[in-house]
Amino acid sequence: MPTVVHQAPTVVHQAPVVHHAPIVHAPVIQYQGHIPSPEDARRLLNLLVAIQEGEADIEVCRQRLCSIPDFSLDAAFQIFDYDGDGVISAKEVGLFLKENNSKHSADVDCDDLVDYFDSNGDKTL
Repeated sequence: MPTVVHQAPTVVHQAPVVHHAPIVHAPVIQYQGHIPSPEDARRLLNLLVAIQEGEADIEVCRQRLCSIPDFSLDAAFQIFDYDGDGVISAKEVGLFLKENNSKHSADVDCDDLVDYFDSNGDKTL
């Protein structure tokens, strides 16, 4: 009868492998052959961060609205549609914001807001 020899498993200890992240060089922002100054690049970065934060705020508001069982989008639209013509203009957005004590009610802000969401270029929502 053959003899069976039981051996304990061999444990090999290895030094931990350290993976170094590759060196990534920041891309050079260039527009029509012009490389912006560090100040312009900083302003662009600040703008992008502000846009990101604004979109995060909008998403929080959207989620809040979705959690209200009796929320009516039509009723909300009618609150903004002061003249009842079925569309919302920048002027109507401004009126709503001013009536609700918003600090962001400048005409240019309202124009920009409507332009951003205007899907057909008629300057209304």
